[in-house]
Amino acid sequence: MSRKRDWAPFLLLLAAEFLSFGPFIHHRGFYADDWIFLHNRFSARGIWDAALRLAQGGFWARPVEILHYPLFYSLGLDHPLAAQALLLLLKVAEGWLLFKLLERLLGRRDLALWAALLALVFPNRSATHLWFANSPQGVSLVLVLAAMLLHESWLRTRDKRRLAGGLACYLVALLNYESIAFAPLGLGAALAAREAAS
Repeated sequence: MSRKRDWAPFLLLLAAEFLSFGPFIHHRGFYADDWIFLHNRFSARGIWDAALRLAQGGFWARPVEILHYPLFYSLGLDHPLAAQALLLLLKVAEGWLLFKLLERLLGRRDLALWAALLALVFPNRSATHLWFANSPQGVSLVLVLAAMLLHESWLRTRDKRRLAGGLACYLVALLNYESIAFAPLGLGAALAAREAAS
């Protein structure tokens, strides 16, 4: 598929995200849980010290998340505007991967794009667009969508590298935030439905 054909859906998803949530970005700041992670960031003596403090605070159930916040803050995301911009870009990545996955599963670009657009701007998910303490969920969603894309590709090509890449993405996503644990069941259901219809 031509890469040129992918630019229009990508730009449409980008525009939808920034028109829906971008106008409010300068009104946003840090909230509740954000301050705990900010305090950890400024009181620590570096990334590893910050990660160790999170581990001691009981984050062992999410070992990747222990590194998530220190790494993000090391990129200069302790400024509200930078953090909000990153969250918006994470959502664009999520919408793009969802579009590509649905395009493969449904075989229709128009339907896949509409579904991705609606999922992207659905107002009930605004916390994942605007709350930095919630950013591990955004990263895990991007990773699990990438995992499902790679797995679907493996089913078609039997390329073991794609299978390994998909499993690695899923494992990192799961160890970062466990709410995506059952997401692959959706892919299984979609593949079963496609097989039954063919």
